[in-house]
Amino acid sequence: MCPINGFTCICLIFVIVYGIGLVIFLSDFEENKCEMTYMFEYPKFVKISNKKDEQFIKYGLYAYSEGTLTTKVRSMRFDGIPVLFIPGNRGSYKQVRSLSSVALRKALSLRSYHFDYFTMDFNSELSGVYGPLLYDQLKYIKYSLNRIFELYREGSKPNSIIIIGHSIGPINTTSCDSEDWFRSLTRSPRSKMSQLRARYQEPKPSLPLFPQFLTCSLPR
Repeated sequence: MCPINGFTCICLIFVIVYGIGLVIFLSDFEENKCEMTYMFEYPKFVKISNKKDEQFIKYGLYAYSEGTLTTKVRSMRFDGIPVLFIPGNRGSYKQVRSLSSVALRKALSLRSYHFDYFTMDFNSELSGVYGPLLYDQLKYIKYSLNRIFELYREGSKPNSIIIIGHSIGPINTTSCDSEDWFRSLTRSPRSKMSQLRARYQEPKPSLPLFPQFLTCSLPR
């Protein structure tokens, strides 16, 4: 009988460990409980003009709609609850589709209230890599918030707005005195801003190349 040497033992251990790892990889996984969102009509993104568009030619503000409802949006008639979506690093304004499409279908079935979804186009900037880009983005967000409130007529003007930020997007609306500048922007003491954060970026990065963004010292 041929004796088993050290090299053979190492190979056997490697094969056994590899086999165990392969079995775990193929069998030990979490069930995907996410539900798919489906489109019933073609999505439409209506560009909303802003007085500051000439200053920020690379940015844009859009309103989301679908199918025949787009006619109302193109007429700039809004009477629902405003929601502003802010994309993150290298994000697209079209990422709002899943949220807004589901909300639109729910509103059509409930017929009690509905949401008006707006979305920011930051030209897919790498704001997660180069921090100072957030300065320009924040300025345009302020102008866009003001523009959104201007779209509502008297009697249907909202006193609050929901902001959904993805990835690094919430940093744009998180400053030490965000409530103050938002109230002064809307000129209403009752104005409020609610934030929902999706996959919020860690506020303390591994390389703090732009520490001013960690102390909430964003410009007014």
